[in-house]
Amino acid sequence: FKAQSEGEAVSVKISEISSVWDVDDLVYESMAGVSTMYIASGATTFPVEQNHALYPLLSDDGKTLYFIDDYNDEKSCGELYTASIGSDSCDISLYDSDVSTSYLRLLDGGKKVLYFKDYENSKGDLYVDGTNIDYDVYGYAEYDAANNQLVYFTDYSDDYDREYGTLKVYDFKNTVKIDDDVHAYEVLPNGDVLYLYDYSTDYEHGELYLYDGGKEPTKLDDDVVGIIPIYNNTYRGIY
Repeated sequence: FKAQSEGEAVSVKISEISSVWDVDDLVYESMAGVSTMYIASGATTFPVEQNHALYPLLSDDGKTLYFIDDYNDEKSCGELYTASIGSDSCDISLYDSDVSTSYLRLLDGGKKVLYFKDYENSKGDLYVDGTNIDYDVYGYAEYDAANNQLVYFTDYSDDYDREYGTLKVYDFKNTVKIDDDVHAYEVLPNGDVLYLYDYSTDYEHGELYLYDGGKEPTKLDDDVVGIIPIYNNTYRGIY
């Protein structure tokens, strides 16, 4: 949690501002400079001795905290820190540098941390637990928790006439290329992957394939417009 200390009163000359937003900026700047993040473990509270400690992520067991500090606005990245939390101690250390805040998240209840570097124009280098998994990964990597795998695109072009990329799957040991020229995909509950291949943006249809972990994907149908997602949800009704 963050605690706000009492800062100095903010004052500004009316002649020196052009809009109310100038005052807002001064107020937020004053507030940001006097807030501190704390970690509470049992009856013990530890201050996080960093500058700002942004985007905090706590593991399910409450023993590990990740956060971004020394954030660079121009590059939209910063230093990734980890804090090992004990009953009477909190050890903070640098985990990795130049980490993007885009799609930073914990997997498997916090046993793994996923993040990007050099993330720009919806593409970046994918990392898990400090290990570079792949380059030029598009959008985000979908985590299939039930089957412990990541499914993602590389070399994806989002131009209107070329909306496709290379579809891959990573099982936290090896990376397998499923196919090139893939427009869209859907991960099934059992871990198999349905995907649209050779999709025409003019005619809005493509070929439907199924990848089940075998050597070659299986073609299911032609002239497929889209894939209807499957949700494991017992709710029935109107949202």
